[in-house]
This record gives sequence, structure tokens and C-alpha cells, in this order.
Amino acid sequence: YATNDSTSQLLKPFSYSILRAICDIVPLASNDFLLLLLETLVVVVKIDEDATAAAEEFMTGVLVNVWAREVEDQIKNDIVLEVFEAMCKIPRTAAAMQTRLLPSMSEMISNPTDGAMIHDCQDLLRTLVAKDPQAVIQWSSDGKDGLSYLLDVVGSLLDPQRSDEEALHVGELTVAILVKGGSAVGSILPDLVKALARRLSTAKVLPLIQSLLLAFARIAVESVGALLDALAAAEPAEAALATVLGTWCDHYEEISGYYCSKLSCAGFASILTSGDARVERTVVRGQLKLTEGPDEYIMVPFPFKAMKLLLADMAQQRLSSKGNTLRHELGLGPRLPGGLGPDDAADEETGDSTGDLEDDDDDELGDWDDDDGDEQAAMLGFGEDWLGGGVDDDDDDDDDLADAELRVESVDKLVVPAFLGQVLSAAAQRYGAAAAASGLLDAGELRALQTVAEAAAAAAP
Repeated sequence: YATNDSTSQLLKPFSYSILRAICDIVPLASNDFLLLLLETLVVVVKIDEDATAAAEEFMTGVLVNVWAREVEDQIKNDIVLEVFEAMCKIPRTAAAMQTRLLPSMSEMISNPTDGAMIHDCQDLLRTLVAKDPQAVIQWSSDGKDGLSYLLDVVGSLLDPQRSDEEALHVGELTVAILVKGGSAVGSILPDLVKALARRLSTAKVLPLIQSLLLAFARIAVESVGALLDALAAAEPAEAALATVLGTWCDHYEEISGYYCSKLSCAGFASILTSGDARVERTVVRGQLKLTEGPDEYIMVPFPFKAMKLLLADMAQQRLSSKGNTLRHELGLGPRLPGGLGPDDAADEETGDSTGDLEDDDDDELGDWDDDDGDEQAAMLGFGEDWLGGGVDDDDDDDDDLADAELRVESVDKLVVPAFLGQVLSAAAQRYGAAAAASGLLDAGELRALQTVAEAAAAAAP
């Protein structure tokens, strides 16, 4: 009823009183009645910003108590989080909320009682930082500022002794701190990078691995040199760099979410094209050896493995784009975002890593006959017209990175097929001859790489 604009105006003079009355009743309520009160708060806090700011003084404490009391009721916890997020959008309210929330959430995360609550705390902290970063960072209590509280939380979540499930959102929270912290976090970047790499080395579940890899991707897009310096400086020498690059190669094709996959691609490509000698001498897992017993892999230089993965990515972009266009022209459904096949559409709603991903042993483009390089390259979409195809439709309406303030505009606008063409062309110039001599790229891959380089050269002014 109150979501109607005209009705909201009628209720505006009474919104503070309504908030006061609800918060007086909430401590005594339970079950469905409590749920109804919380749902009402979601609506009423949006009616009058001034009233909500004035009511924050008592609302925050009441909501934190509900959060702690109903720790096993995820539905109620989700609604509490929704109320907090609505309050965060009001600057005066957000500034006051952090005084009460930072210590409470820091304690909840440091002394966990429930995994879902820990996730909610991470999400709320990320929202606070995204909406009003300076207020969070500059706030202090008992000689401890907001940034210190945030770093304590991140440090606790990055502790390898914590379960993967508890730390699922730590990458996003870290990115929020790095992006919004400005000069205040510049000096701690190396330590944060080392902590992220250390946690990545023990991560087992894909959502946590993706969260951590996307943190590295964001840093690489902004400052690849600073990332590589921090990773190379970790002890033992360059072990952290090998961990990050090796894990990224192993899971590159499993990153899900439209924006997230583009961010991963951009960060990964930034490292490949950095020309850094430390990257060039890092080795990662290649093809699986055909031997009895435990799995063994051929170890290959990172640039060669990265080129194979990006060639496969570009091929998939091309094939998905062609199939998507044909599907649309045949009237089988709306055009999907660029680079997505019909089986991937559900992934954009759920974030699940499903679709057409294959769990191949060698995770490569496939086994090709060396005599068929041209034909194989063409079959994968690397014909003469590759540069003009694979348009990345700009109709992404998913929200796989919750806060728009944390997205990179250049990544949002990235046309992946054309971007990959530029990256692979540069990589071919630097590594193509060595890749051909090593035999680590087969005939189809080498021909596709050559086609990309020739097309890019022809298109250059």
C-alpha cells in the first residue's frame, strides 16, 4: 500500500512515528508477526529520508539484535539486510549507522556463529564502503578507525583456518576497500595481495576461488605492475605469483556471470601482455600426461597456456555469437548477451557455473590433426571475417557484481571478441615464434593465432 507514490506522501508526516512504533514492538515479536514488521520497515524507511535518519539511532540497535536472535532464520536475516541496505543509501543515515555496525559486525565475523550471518555481514560492510567510503574510513572509536576495523574483518576471513564457506564474499569486500579506500589503502596493498594469494592456495570451493580471482583481476586492470610486484615479493620467492597464475589458468573457463567473466578476461589479459619477465618464467599446468597412477601434468610457461585459453575463449565467443544470432533469426527466443549460448542464460540469473563447460582432462581446445590447421581454425570461428564478428551485445542487465559503484566502466563496455583479438595479436608478436618452436600450441591454434595477428595488422591504420 505504501509503495504507491501518492500514499507515500500521505504517510510521510507519520513515518517517524511508524518507525518508532515498529521498533518498540519488534523485540517482543516472533515468527510471522516479526516477519511482517520487518517487511513493513523495508517500505517505511524509504518514505522520508529525514525521518529515517532521525530514527537510525534506535533502529540500528533493534535490527542488530534481531540479526543475532534469529541467527538460523535466513529469511528474516535477508530482510534485515534489505532494511540496512536501504538505510545505507541515505548519506546521513549511513554515516551514523557505521558507529554502531562496524564494531558489531567485526565481532560477529571474528567470532562466527552462523555462516549465513557472516555472509550478510560481509555484504553489508561492502555496501557501507561502496555508499559512503570516507565516512567509514575516517570514523574512529577508542583509538581505532573504520579502516582498521575493516582490515581486521578481511584478515580474519582470509585466515586459512576459516572455512571456505565463511569466506565466500571476502574478495568482493576486499575490492570495495581497495577501490573506495583511495590513498588510505595504498600502503597496505602488498600485504592484502599476499593475504589473498595465501588464502587462494588453500581454497577448495569454486565460489571462493572466483571471489579471490576477481579481486586479483580488479587490481590487475587498475595496476598490473603493482599486483605483480606484490605477488613476486611474497615468500618464498614468486611462489604467490605461481599460485595465482596457476589457479587462474585452472579455473579461467569456470568464472561465471556476465560482468565477472569480462573482468576476469581483462585482468588475465593484462598479465599476459605485461611483458614482465617474472610472468614469462612462471610455469603452470598444461596437458595431462597419459600415464598410470596419479594425475601428472606437463608444465608449460604461463604465456603459452594463457594464449591457449584466450584462443578457446575467443572461439567460444565467436561460436556463441553465431548460434545466438541464428537462434534469434529462427524465432527461438530473444537475443542473449554477447558471448552467451542459450544454455548459459540460466547462469546469468543464478551465478552458477553451468552451461556448456566441459570437465576435460587437459582443458584445452581439443586434439587436432596437425595437417588440418587452417580448417580447424576456421571451424572454431577464426576465418577471415573473425574481426568483424562476435559482437558483444550491450544489453547486459544482470547484476553479478552487486554494487554498481565497484564496477569498472571500461570493463562494462568491453567488447570481448575485439578485445581478445588485440590481446592475442600482441601476444603472437611476442610469443608466437617461441610457441611454434616449442610445440605447445598445435597446428590449429597456431593458424588461429596467425589469422588473428594478420587481421589485426590489416586493420591497423
